[in-house]
Amino acid sequence: MNAPSPQDLGLHDILLPLQPSWWPLPWSAWVALGMTLLMLGLILWAIRPRVLRRKRWRAALREWQRIRVSGQTTPNQLGQINQVLKRLAVASGHIEAAPMTGSDWEAFLSHRLPSEDATILRQYLASLYQGAPQIDLTEIDTCSKRWLRSLAC
Repeated sequence: MNAPSPQDLGLHDILLPLQPSWWPLPWSAWVALGMTLLMLGLILWAIRPRVLRRKRWRAALREWQRIRVSGQTTPNQLGQINQVLKRLAVASGHIEAAPMTGSDWEAFLSHRLPSEDATILRQYLASLYQGAPQIDLTEIDTCSKRWLRSLAC
């Protein structure tokens, strides 16, 4: 005796439902996505000041090196060196240095320099206001290099 086939009995295959779609996302996926975006935003917000400070630092260093390359000692050039040193101080996070002038600026500069550079520093600051400065640019260069190294640390 033969067994009846499923078609003879009137049976049909079981139809499975479609696989669930990945869209719309479940609420837990939205929470995870929101937290990820929030963390990314906070990281970028925290890094932004450092990136801007480095950008200002590099621009001021390029300006300082451009002035150094010219090799002339003119009152205008000495004033430019002073401006660039101030920009580098502000770019490294010493915002209080921006309005400083005279003895305050000298104290700020000499605070980070060795004592042997104090006389060079005083000569440099005095030569800013002379018509024809009598100062060696190489001394200013080495003094400012030491100051920049101490400022970068």
